[in-house]
Amino acid sequence: MPAGYALALALLRDGDLGVLSAAWRGWCLIRGELFSPENWGFRPGEIAAIPLQYQLQAELTRQVRQLQAAPLAQLAHQDDDAGHGGNDGGRQQRRP
Repeated sequence: MPAGYALALALLRDGDLGVLSAAWRGWCLIRGELFSPENWGFRPGEIAAIPLQYQLQAELTRQVRQLQAAPLAQLAHQDDDAGHGGNDGGRQQRRP
């Protein structure tokens, strides 16, 4: 039997991608889902969304760092502009 056929049969029988590359040993394709060695299942759309998740994480990290870098004086000034500053005992003031 040609090696390519044996490889394809092993992949179909076991679903273990380790027959293709040792780096994928323990990863399996079962009924259209990719399963990790820890038994986490992923559908094709979830795999395709990984780059978007990285972009979202990077943007959220950027926003958090930007907020952490904001001077406290700016934050206090924003509170005054919103009518929440001053010595009112922590109560909000009503505006007519």
